[in-house]
Amino acid sequence: MRKHSRSLLIYLIFGMLIAAFVISFGPQSGAARKTPGGGCGTGTPYVAKVNGREITETTWRYGILAMTGGRGATGDAARRAQVRERVLDELVVRELLAQTAEALGFRISEDEVRERIYDGDVYILGRRAPAKQMFWTQEEGDDAPKFRQKLFEQRAQSYGFQASERFVEELKRELLAQKVRELQLAAVRVSPEEVQRAYEREENKVDIEMVAFEPALLRDGIAVSAADIDAHLKDHEADLKAQYDKLPDRWKAHEKDVRVRDMFFKREVKKDAPPGKDSGPDAKARAAAAVAKVKRGADFGETAKALSEDDRWKKRGGDIGWRPLAGLRFGQPVIDAVGKLEVGQVSDVIETLDGFHIVQLIDVRQGDLAFDAVKREMAEDAIRDERAKAEAKRQADAALDKAKAGTPLDKQFSSDADAKGPRLQKLNDVERAGNRLPGIGESKELTTALFDETKPGDLLPKVYDVAGDYFVVRLAGRREPDMQKFQTEKAKLTAQMSQQRAQETLFWLQGVRCQEAKAQIQFDPSYVTYDETDDKGQTKRRLSYVPCMTFAAPGLLLQ
Repeated sequence: MRKHSRSLLIYLIFGMLIAAFVISFGPQSGAARKTPGGGCGTGTPYVAKVNGREITETTWRYGILAMTGGRGATGDAARRAQVRERVLDELVVRELLAQTAEALGFRISEDEVRERIYDGDVYILGRRAPAKQMFWTQEEGDDAPKFRQKLFEQRAQSYGFQASERFVEELKRELLAQKVRELQLAAVRVSPEEVQRAYEREENKVDIEMVAFEPALLRDGIAVSAADIDAHLKDHEADLKAQYDKLPDRWKAHEKDVRVRDMFFKREVKKDAPPGKDSGPDAKARAAAAVAKVKRGADFGETAKALSEDDRWKKRGGDIGWRPLAGLRFGQPVIDAVGKLEVGQVSDVIETLDGFHIVQLIDVRQGDLAFDAVKREMAEDAIRDERAKAEAKRQADAALDKAKAGTPLDKQFSSDADAKGPRLQKLNDVERAGNRLPGIGESKELTTALFDETKPGDLLPKVYDVAGDYFVVRLAGRREPDMQKFQTEKAKLTAQMSQQRAQETLFWLQGVRCQEAKAQIQFDPSYVTYDETDDKGQTKRRLSYVPCMTFAAPGLLLQ
């Protein structure tokens, strides 16, 4: 019954607010006097009008100086931060809320605004201001800090007001808008059940052991024969042509692509030796022997399979596929050497910081590439993707079967970050944040298994496919929510959750209503236009403001 009554109260308050907006801003109000340019005029004595009520240049100046701490809103920094746009949106929203308060019958008396100022309960651009730092001080003989009229007047002058009474008027308007905000905040409640569910969700944490099997790390080492490509084209050429047509820009204006084979011999690194200065004779000698073998007539690919020390390309006979010449990742010496080769030629030994390379130029292409020129490459990539995925799944299944048979994951895989191939990873204190798991990705099935279905210490019963990668997972531990602690913190948690929900609801009120009232908002573009200097030194004016465009952005702190 209480829950029903509270919901009814919220709906009634929402209804009042909506009715107030309709009365104030609806078509029948007759206050939306559009100027040329879709509601924007120039040469007017005001910065903006909201439902016919002016936002004056004095108010505008106050907003700028309050938001920027007196720095103003000129220059590139202000333009990048959208200071002018933000200030105008804040003032527009403030005026919308103040008019809503008036439509609901709220009033702020002179005595009330003065009392709020003396008490330090002041709002500037919708945010509580540190009034006791701004207007209060403790002087000799005082037991405690007190409000000082002199400080209030100094602050008014710093905001561009010639008289402090004008500052009082602005604060009065701020408080009137705040009445609506407070009404909205007071209407928001959260139930004890909601608070408990949120606490349980946040405090229910798990420790995970997992091994990821990623096809992307396997595909480069998969060899594809010409016969494999022919077979794939026979069955899938139409599908490949559709892919080609879908991404036409991918195949246009290639500067110079090369296809090379590479043999690599890793430099022996001596401890504390500077990079490139520890060239052991063994690696260089192995490279020299390999290039000599090839130049005596041995097949480059077969030699690479037998001798190369680069595990990534070794199984493919060193074939790294098509790459932009400038994008070869073996270093500038290799790029320079490849650029001088003719198709079919083999380089001499090339020294780099990491070791020694020997490359063979297989082919060259450039310009716009027709489908017939790339269809074999596309087929090769598709085969490699399929086989990498199948191999990753096979390895994951084998690891899971082995773990079920009694060999735990930490005995099968190293946790060393430098380990080759899949490695054991441990994630501690993992919270339930929707269905997203750190280091894994989005998976409702895996999240449910970890938090709802598996006992601590158990291996999860299957391999999980998450965004194309495969995971074998063990639930290493779980920490249950401390419900005794919840009882002691329930009041604080309820207040925090209520405040969060209130702010979300307030965002809705300000944002949606501002959008609904757009037709009743007029503004002078000159106040939200910046001077910009182009590359030729010419000054141009730029206007990108649309009412309500920045109200959702985090506010700048008052200085």
